[in-house]
Amino acid sequence: MKTTVLQKLSRPEVFRLSDETHISRVHLRTPDLRRALDFYQRVIGFKVVERSKDEASLSATGSPPGFLAFTADRNAAPRRPRTTGLYHFAIRYPTRRDLANALRRIIAADRPIDGGSDHDFGYSIYLQDLDGNGVELYFDLPRSEWPIRNGLIVVHRNEPLDFDNFLGAAASDSISAHAAAGTDIGHLNLHVADLAEGEKFFGDFLGLEITAHLGPNGRFLAAGGYHHHVAINTWAGKTAAPENSVGLISYRFAVPDVRVLAELKERAHRFGYEAQTAGDVLQIRDPNGHWLEVETAGNSKPVGTSLSRPFAWG
Repeated sequence: MKTTVLQKLSRPEVFRLSDETHISRVHLRTPDLRRALDFYQRVIGFKVVERSKDEASLSATGSPPGFLAFTADRNAAPRRPRTTGLYHFAIRYPTRRDLANALRRIIAADRPIDGGSDHDFGYSIYLQDLDGNGVELYFDLPRSEWPIRNGLIVVHRNEPLDFDNFLGAAASDSISAHAAAGTDIGHLNLHVADLAEGEKFFGDFLGLEITAHLGPNGRFLAAGGYHHHVAINTWAGKTAAPENSVGLISYRFAVPDVRVLAELKERAHRFGYEAQTAGDVLQIRDPNGHWLEVETAGNSKPVGTSLSRPFAWG
């Protein structure tokens, strides 16, 4: 049965985000805004929604809202290996053909690819942007085909993607310079220092449900029966990245009802998490020190309004 906002708020002891919840934006820090924009326009095929001297946002079509935002900081600390924070964020394509066209665009741009996966709920391609951020490109199979047992995704298959066969889905197409309309950000995968603390923050506090166990060191969590909106893992150890390092500043969820923001702000106080508001956006500091932001759907703000491989189940 579909869960409504009112049902969630009427059962505070089992708080869950509503089924319509989705990721609406990822915000990254870059030492070179021009270089970052060139990559995401020329290689990924996004279009600029808005740009100032030090900030920019992009979407698939160039129409707002922008779902990928950048803030330039020439003094940003370089990314360090084996630190907590962003493992990758994931760009979701409407069809398999759209993902195949995205792969052709990457190959034409002569960018290295870390790997690809043919797994139980879709197809994924992995690479890094020019700042070293992990980027996944993926397409979901129909939900009716996902292997679900007792409410959890069952990880049966995670095979290397057959790139030649996959490219056949778009063999007759010319290489499009732009991503398909409907492309968005479907999930992100975070390195965390402590899995239990990650489960507490994203599950007990935020209201996502655990949807898969990735062995002893990883979890999927989601709203509305999706395979995952957030993945957490302890694969990179416990060392925190420098506060102003290149990479993730914040990530944002959109919810369908403004009352959820008030509920989460009160819950943040009870759980002991730092929380504040920036305009119509609620910001909560996650265990890695990044801002998790929450807004009501259809109320996205410009970027300046906030502070701000073959295996990879996420």
